[in-house]
Amino acid sequence: MFVKVLHRQLQQVKNPTWADIETAIRALHGDDLHLAGDGKASMTISGGDDRFFAQVTFDGAYFHYLLGPKRSDELVPIVVGNQEIELEARKISDLRSVLQAARTFADKGRIDDAFSWELG
Repeated sequence: MFVKVLHRQLQQVKNPTWADIETAIRALHGDDLHLAGDGKASMTISGGDDRFFAQVTFDGAYFHYLLGPKRSDELVPIVVGNQEIELEARKISDLRSVLQAARTFADKGRIDDAFSWELG
């Protein structure tokens, strides 16, 4: 598995299994989950209740944002990092999409080509 460490709140799991990662994602309720791979590669997933924001970086400078089904710039509220913020609707994904994107990152250390990503 590419992911070496899972961070959520004050918990850290070294060499997590996919079951560890999936359980942590499903348990999100406005907080963040951080999956650290080799070097600076990481994935952060925030939100909960079938409204998630996910981003991947390979260098710590540029981020790939997972795009959801709505292709709108309309700002919508979402709780990330235990704070309500507004994000473009296109950056909000459902649980199924986030689980698949996280599985690809955790197993292969790359973004999932089945989805659209925005470089920011």
